[in-house]
Amino acid sequence: MKIAVVGCGQIADAHVMEALKIPQVNIVGVCDQNWHMADQLAVRFSLKPFTDLDVMLSETQPDVVHVTTPPLSHYAIAKKVLTYGCHLYLEKPFTAYLWEAIELGELARKKQRLLCVGHNQ
Repeated sequence: MKIAVVGCGQIADAHVMEALKIPQVNIVGVCDQNWHMADQLAVRFSLKPFTDLDVMLSETQPDVVHVTTPPLSHYAIAKKVLTYGCHLYLEKPFTAYLWEAIELGELARKKQRLLCVGHNQ
């Protein structure tokens, strides 16, 4: 399974460390609009950094994308990821507005993709 991570702040480390424990998982890229954030995560875990989500999706073709960005960015990123055809793991809070959550759920059903909100408990 190929995984990509969008958002390279502190919580992304936990996602990467957990994924690296699973033998069947390959982290194919990490993405952040800030090059320094993408690069620092990539260097520490020997991953490929990106600053453009479209480029990362196209080049790496992940099966699952973990979104660990600030909550107000979740909807736009999640919509793009689902439209591309990836399964999605979305950090909490899921979205800022109920209508965004409903729309993402409908898009996931239409694309026959799994959509999961991240909870640590």
